[in-house]
Amino acid sequence: MYFHVLTCVDGSYDSEVAAKYAMGIAIQSNAQFSILNVNDGATSIPRESLGRLERIAKRRGLKYDIITATGDRLDQIRSVAQNIGADVVVASSGGKVKQRGLFSRNIAYEMIKTMPQTVFIIKSVKATTARVHHKLLYPVDVITPSLEERVYALRLIAKFYGLSVSLLRCTKIQPDRFLTEHEEIKFKKNMRAYMAPLKGGLEEDGIPVRLYTKICYSIKGEVIDFLKRNRHDLLFLQITPGGLSSFIHKDFAIEVMKSSECNVILWKPKKA
Repeated sequence: MYFHVLTCVDGSYDSEVAAKYAMGIAIQSNAQFSILNVNDGATSIPRESLGRLERIAKRRGLKYDIITATGDRLDQIRSVAQNIGADVVVASSGGKVKQRGLFSRNIAYEMIKTMPQTVFIIKSVKATTARVHHKLLYPVDVITPSLEERVYALRLIAKFYGLSVSLLRCTKIQPDRFLTEHEEIKFKKNMRAYMAPLKGGLEEDGIPVRLYTKICYSIKGEVIDFLKRNRHDLLFLQITPGGLSSFIHKDFAIEVMKSSECNVILWKPKKA
């Protein structure tokens, strides 16, 4: 489903990590792979950084192209992606996500908001990033749109790292509400049914899947606590720009990404 992966690098540690994830996506999908560096007058990739990425790509048997461009970073990323026919673009979140929910220099945010391609934004916080992962968590927010591509994207990550996938579905209730046993059973049954199409699609591809359901007062808090309790070291989140005012400040994926202490893959489906 993915045919040409473009990764955007600027010489930083975070962008190198994002490029390694991009390599995994390209390898698993047998796609073309291109590395883009844009010299905008403020950032230009050091030769040693590019050399490290070239050596990694060669070790993994991955053919690649290196593209350099000059000008505005966002304009060049969009232009190059269109010109080379890239259908996937991978970039770093820029390290620490700011408290308001915006990314460093807003480049990643603008990519999500304006690019028709599938976009993967990588937040890296661990020293072992992009080499080894043990447990992958996907908090299931919305299941209907882009189900086929969602299964495909999760499968690529899971197969590359040899991971099972934990699917978590939460239902929020008010703090003053107390559920009867019958209500709790019904909630959990509905949540498991909601995740069934995604579970089935992954298992068809041989991915081990575990389902988790939680009734809670705060979905964000439950996801963060679940990550810590179960020691997941990779978090997969879907983001769809939708209404931009709420997306900037209140989007669930952004809020969880800001608070998580593990690596995060933020995925925007094609044409979303």
